[in-house]
Amino acid sequence: MTYLLVVAVKYILTNDLMGFLFSEWIDQVAEFFNATIAKGADTKLAANWIVGDIAAFMKNEKLTINEIKFTPEELSELIASIKDGVISGKIGKAVHISLELRGGSLRPKLH
Repeated sequence: MTYLLVVAVKYILTNDLMGFLFSEWIDQVAEFFNATIAKGADTKLAANWIVGDIAAFMKNEKLTINEIKFTPEELSELIASIKDGVISGKIGKAVHISLELRGGSLRPKLH
């Protein structure tokens, strides 16, 4: 398990988290987490999103983290938008579901 994932576990250790993190997809979850942090996301917030809303979506849709459309870059953008006050946490949850279903970015593409 990577160091950053250990840090995240220290922040939000719960029974549900333990079951999620130590599932057969631990390496995939760790890669997603580390990629999110590498894009500049806050460690605690990234961990909370991954083991909360993203894990719930995966469970409901019976998907692994590699099968979802939501990317580490999108999670990092979402966390930054909430942290910077651009959107609220409640709106962030709605945006997350939209991005999960269709993929995409919070930022408009300039071409």
